[in-house]
Formats: sequence, structure tokens, C-alpha cells
Amino acid sequence: MKITRWPAPHRAVSSLPAVTKSAALLVFCLVGSTSLLASTISGTVKDPSGAVISGARIEISGGGLSQPFVLFSDALGRFESPDLQPGKYVLRATRDGFEALEQSIDLQSSTELRLTLAIARVETRISVPGKAGAYANTDPVYRQLREIGLGDTFRVEDFTLIS
Repeated sequence: MKITRWPAPHRAVSSLPAVTKSAALLVFCLVGSTSLLASTISGTVKDPSGAVISGARIEISGGGLSQPFVLFSDALGRFESPDLQPGKYVLRATRDGFEALEQSIDLQSSTELRLTLAIARVETRISVPGKAGAYANTDPVYRQLREIGLGDTFRVEDFTLIS
């Protein structure tokens, strides 16, 4: 009987030193963990009566953004930002016919907001061109009517008018 011995399994030999492997592992963990820390800002935009506002413009700035990010609320008044890094952000919501709303957010995890936009105030100014008198009673037509008076008056009792 012949006994054959199998060779021992080979171990992979790396040409990288142990320090380089540790550094690569650290970089991988840091890059992987930042994507896990990404959060979103989402919510609903409503008016004071509780009705949803579609088409509201939501602008998110600050944090690590190089320029503001703009999105719009959908038909149900909902919005959701893309993944954002933790930090301080400013959210500004606007829509025609409503007052703008600005809110600061310290984003550490995904945040759900309920934004209520106040109805815009309407101001109307009326300007009537013309020459105004120094006093209300100085208009000549007014003075003439005032001076005519009621004329003679009579007191009548127990009078029946037959037509």
C-alpha cells in the first residue's frame, strides 16, 4: 500500500507591509462610514388651514453644500432632500400667495418637518389725483348747497292725504 501525502494549503502572502494594510483598512472604514451618516430632510408643506401646498419651492443651503439645493413639494405637499452630511442647514420655503418661511436645522440624523406657510398680506393703496381744499367746507358747491337751507317749514296735525 502506498500512502500519498497532500501538500499543506498555501497561505496568501501579501507584498504590502502591515502598516499599509492598516491604513487602507482605516480609509475604507472612514469612507464607508460617511455614507452611513448621510441623512435627509423631508416633510410636508401646508397652509394655516391644514391644506397641502403643492409646488412650494424649498431651498436648502449651508452644511457642506457648495451651492443651495432646490426642490419642490409634490401634489401631496411632500418633499425630500437627497443625502446630506451632518451639519447646520438653512431651509427656505416659498410659494406665490404665501409668506416665505425660513428655518435653521442642525442635521444629525434624518429629519421630518411640518412647514406651515402663512397667507401673504395684501396691501392696496389708492391715490386720487386732484386739488384738495385747505378745509372740507371750502368747496364752493358745498357752500352753496349749505346756504340754501330747507326753506319754510309747517307743522300739520291730523292730516289725511287722499290721492
